[in-house]
Amino acid sequence: MFNDPDTLASLLYLGLLGGALSIWLFASYRSRLSQALQAMAIWALIFVFAVIAYGYRDQVSAQLRPQAAVVTPTGEIELRRAADGHF
Repeated sequence: MFNDPDTLASLLYLGLLGGALSIWLFASYRSRLSQALQAMAIWALIFVFAVIAYGYRDQVSAQLRPQAAVVTPTGEIELRRAADGHF
């Protein structure tokens, strides 16, 4: 899994960066730990919402802009036809 030296170095770097950030956050919010946990929960929910919204971007786009072309999973391009027969 970590046979590539670049992958291992990146993992080590990100681990050290995450550890330093965690220590800094803990030191900053030492007396206000409940406030820190609340802020982290809010940011986690924002991140989860952004990931979910990104996952549904094609469906939302198709509903908001029905005149736009949509590529199906099989690779076909679908164009919606209006009631008057135009695309």
